Amino acid sequence: RFVEGSFRCGDESLKPNAVFYSAILQAWAKTGTIVGAKKAEELLRRNIALFEGGKDYAKPNVIVYNAVMDALARSGMEDGGRRAEELLDEMESLYQAGDGDLRPS
Repeated sequence: RFVEGSFRCGDESLKPNAVFYSAILQAWAKTGTIVGAKKAEELLRRNIALFEGGKDYAKPNVIVYNAVMDALARSGMEDGGRRAEELLDEMESLYQAGDGDLRPS
């Protein structure tokens, strides 16, 4: 949030992007915890909301989605697999609707 806040205050050198977000998400995934998976999902949903609100820098790509699915898979959550599959379905739907950045790999 510090980076996003600094960018919004005019510091162009701290403009967040998909690489920035994917690094944070991959760190949450590596915790292998339920908390990490929930934080990753929250960040993805926040990015989607920011992007839909006109913030192009927050547009999730396939790497971002994969990092969240990885966090879910490593978390040990009972429904982690189902939730990861739902994200894959979401990606596929968006790709089929024309979002070339979300081609499942």
